[in-house]
Amino acid sequence: MEKFRILIPGGAGFVGRNLVRVLKSQKYDMHEVTVLDNNKSNLAFVKRYGVQTQCVDFTEKRGGYDEFNDKKIVINPAAQNS
Repeated sequence: MEKFRILIPGGAGFVGRNLVRVLKSQKYDMHEVTVLDNNKSNLAFVKRYGVQTQCVDFTEKRGGYDEFNDKKIVINPAAQNS
């Protein structure tokens, strides 16, 4: 399988956690996966799968947008903030 750097904003929520779990079960190189989320406890959960994590809030002006620069694939399961 070809390796791509994957970014998953909102990846510590329900959909993102399951996506990370599936990538791991398919033997994807988890060091190539970065999960962004604003929930620290959920990030701690997905970190167990070997992904890179960063706690960011996209509602803030500088909310982690630099993380998009070197990624080949972005999968966005992030929910709308209320």
